Amino acid sequence: MTSLSRRPAALTQAEIARLCAVSQATVSLVLRDPETARVSASTRDRILQAVADRPIRPVQRRRGRRIGLLANFGTHPGIAGYAERLVAGVQERAASYKRNVVVDSLASGRPLFDHQFVASCAGLVVCHLRITEDQVAKVLDAGVPVVLLECDAGTERCDVVRVDNCGSVVLAVRHLAEQGHRRIAWYGQRPDGNSWPHGRAHFERLAAFRTACAAFGLDEDPDLIGIVDHEAGPSDATRRLLERWRSLPEPPTAVACYNDLHALTVQREAQSLGWEVPAQLSIIGIDAIAPGALSVPALTTVDPCLEQLGRAAIDQVMLRLENDEAAMPTIIHCHPRLVPRASVAAPTVEKDMP
Repeated sequence: MTSLSRRPAALTQAEIARLCAVSQATVSLVLRDPETARVSASTRDRILQAVADRPIRPVQRRRGRRIGLLANFGTHPGIAGYAERLVAGVQERAASYKRNVVVDSLASGRPLFDHQFVASCAGLVVCHLRITEDQVAKVLDAGVPVVLLECDAGTERCDVVRVDNCGSVVLAVRHLAEQGHRRIAWYGQRPDGNSWPHGRAHFERLAAFRTACAAFGLDEDPDLIGIVDHEAGPSDATRRLLERWRSLPEPPTAVACYNDLHALTVQREAQSLGWEVPAQLSIIGIDAIAPGALSVPALTTVDPCLEQLGRAAIDQVMLRLENDEAAMPTIIHCHPRLVPRASVAAPTVEKDMP
């Protein structure tokens, strides 16, 4: 009697992970490309040995139509328009794929990844949250693709979409330099552990300002770097800084601000001190919030194109849903654009400082 040999049963990635005592995300990285997977050699060899003589069952993709948006924008008055634009981009692009977006604003006390919420979604966009590698791994192990939108993330296992902080500052400084400004000051707020979004953007934008000034051959004066503490009140802190700048032998002729809220504060306090904007002090911000267009003079700004960030996040979710093997995780920066208005002009030399 002839005996027929059976093929070994196919293994799922979850089963391989249990056999090797690793996460499913680690298994996925090794199976995708063993040579470039960022895991130890012993872990890689253990996984490859486990699957050497066994077929692998393909990951079954979810058929749900919902994309989850986990977000925590806070309650700062300047964040509302910022958040609305990001969410609008997410919803617009999802609609083009005939997908619904379900927003979870993470009320106080709620876990970051609620099991029931995650299980109901085909993919997740996580926006403006601190997230760890372990938290991401748990969701990836459940077979749900995750894209991080403007997050401080301790992971390299999923796609990240971010504002181009460096590019935004370079645009601002270039615009001032093209108008003829040589002494350009920087105005920013001192970040702390609770600052939104957790201080990363503050440091990136300040570093980019210094780099841009050097690249354009501008005056590099440490006295022109203004980092203020808003705890005592933004108006008081800003007024003291402007008075210090005004007392310099060569005061600045322009100020690049960390964001539009800061720029509007600088503009208001400079005008109250008698500075003519933009005749004696040009001012530029970043973020393109609505109040900037209504100020007098209207605020020149750099638009980080937030809707574009939202669209890019959904594109990456859909890429992972359609073909998770398409590419390794990447960081995507969307290109900002200059919005020139009346608060910037060429510097004048004939008018004395107030």
